[in-house]
Amino acid sequence: MSRHTFKPGDLIQWTDHADDRKFVGIYLRPNAKSRYSTWADIIVLCNGGEVEWVSWQCEVVNGS
Repeated sequence: MSRHTFKPGDLIQWTDHADDRKFVGIYLRPNAKSRYSTWADIIVLCNGGEVEWVSWQCEVVNGS
């Protein structure tokens, strides 16, 4: 179960620590399949599409 405190519409940032790239997206909803197949527990709108991110690697940039 996710412990994030994001609300739909929050602008959040994820940092890829492998090469220190940062991505910004809009939080949409929890990832219903994360309990079974992936660590990615949230769905985010980024670069025009829905992507899966790991919530504990994210921070709120601007809350809704």
